[in-house]
Amino acid sequence: MKLLVLLLLSASFILEVFSRDNTTVGELPPGIAAELLSLLTNKTIALTGGCGEVEEDDVSLLLFNRTNSDEPIILNSTNPIEINPDKKVIILIHGWISNPDTFIPEMKDSYLERYDCNLVMVNWKKLALKLYTTSICYVPKVAEFVANFLCLLNEQFKIALEDVHLVGHSLGGQMSGFIGQHTKRICNKAIGRITGMDPAGPFYQGLPRFQRLDNSDANFVDVLHTNAGILGYWGKCGHADFYVNCGTFQLGCPDFLFTLESVKDLPVSLVTCHHSRSVEYMEESVSVLNSFEAKSCPNCPILCAGGLLRTAEIIMGESIDKELASGGYTLTTNLVSPYGAGILETLKVIPKKISLPNIF
Repeated sequence: MKLLVLLLLSASFILEVFSRDNTTVGELPPGIAAELLSLLTNKTIALTGGCGEVEEDDVSLLLFNRTNSDEPIILNSTNPIEINPDKKVIILIHGWISNPDTFIPEMKDSYLERYDCNLVMVNWKKLALKLYTTSICYVPKVAEFVANFLCLLNEQFKIALEDVHLVGHSLGGQMSGFIGQHTKRICNKAIGRITGMDPAGPFYQGLPRFQRLDNSDANFVDVLHTNAGILGYWGKCGHADFYVNCGTFQLGCPDFLFTLESVKDLPVSLVTCHHSRSVEYMEESVSVLNSFEAKSCPNCPILCAGGLLRTAEIIMGESIDKELASGGYTLTTNLVSPYGAGILETLKVIPKKISLPNIF
């Protein structure tokens, strides 16, 4: 009986959290909803065969800093005079059927509270709100646009690329890898760090390293896997790969019988909960220090046995030790936020979600 009550309360909690983004599956443009469901159920979909060139108004770069943390400055990519060359650069990149407004706004706020930095959001929503099979065609093209911008920052503003941190979700995670590749080609320099938040798996699975995110794309690449084998990439693609809750299904996310009829009235963010939870984990790691303690898992994701190993722990997320972290790791999370099971030091404490009452 207690378990039933807990499950009902969990369902109520989940619906309240995800109702904040009101876009439902049924409201997506024609064809996208059907394609999303095909991806969620591992059904075969065909590539469209190509895409056009990236137009001037297809991509914009939005600058936030501590002076303008709410309203961004739209940068001129060839003359970004508002960038402060004395501050580090963090670049956030949203994924498919997403945009800067729905890409966990708390992520931007948390970074600006933690660092006095240039925070740039890559806004490619016009191209991301197309069929997945079309959007992936634009990924390397948008990446080249961003890489040209970064090389300009390095050459004209003397911003060291090793001080640049790319943080991308889903297709944005794969795009981060292409940005790293393009910067090496264009200005012969490497990005400092890439964090892939459940980088997209469909159509990237099984590709050679130069066609997807891998550990050669930056000086350090760390990856959070939360929906591996479904919407996320299955397998190693960074210097350090974290298989959260074994990497595919996340605690607190609902399971559905995925048919258009069963999910058409539900928020997209709820249906893709396992995939998007990686963003919430990363945001929490920015605002809460040392909350995600992971154990070594050399055989992940094939055998998720890190919890059985008595090994030194590595912190997942923003505070990762780049000198020590290497290989595969696993960890478990709490059902609701705060998700980190090992919070040691709080940078800021802002209640963002309701908690389940103690019914035991």
